[in-house]
Amino acid sequence: MKYFKFILFLLLMVGCNSDDVSDKKESSSSEYKVDQRELTIEDERYISLLKEQKFDIIINETKELDTSNELKDYYYLASAFKKEEEIKQGIPDDVHLDDDAFEQIRYGIIIDSLAKVRFVPDELKESVNTLLDFAIEKEDFYTEKYDYKRKRSANEELQKKADQRTENPNGVQIGMTKEEVLTDGWGRPIDVNKTTTANGTREQWVYDDNNYLYFEDDVLTTIQN
Repeated sequence: MKYFKFILFLLLMVGCNSDDVSDKKESSSSEYKVDQRELTIEDERYISLLKEQKFDIIINETKELDTSNELKDYYYLASAFKKEEEIKQGIPDDVHLDDDAFEQIRYGIIIDSLAKVRFVPDELKESVNTLLDFAIEKEDFYTEKYDYKRKRSANEELQKKADQRTENPNGVQIGMTKEEVLTDGWGRPIDVNKTTTANGTREQWVYDDNNYLYFEDDVLTTIQN
């Protein structure tokens, strides 16, 4: 029985992929669209405000700027750093989301904000790149946790359906997947014989009263009564 629970778990977990960190960093990247430009008095002021963590002032003054305006970069930078500050304060009580999903979204917002930045002054690059690296690491961490919980919950539901079907089996037909046989067909077998060759994987599922099902690469190909 433990073996079949493991089969069910694998059926749910197959295909689970985490985001590639290097791809995210390339798209959000420390290699910004503009390496250098001459700083204006307004640039210097916003740089000072960022260092002083006066993010709301920057956001209020730049949120209506057109995206073609060079100062719009400070809106995205301030938004990213403000989101980091919000995360440090914990999850608000009025949030009705899974904690891991909520944190995944919040770190994703930081990454998305920094992806829109075209130019970062040299004196801010270290702090911006540190924030980007941290946000990517955390988003991947919470994505993996949330995906695991979601798939585990689905796996528990699948196991429940398989238990019910084993007690009250339905018919099966060629072309069904193993999951469909477990939840919609004969339910759990009493034994499994597995053969792996160069041509693929073949399984024989053994049921009571000399009934057998044969699968090739997880698809039902033969029914023997």
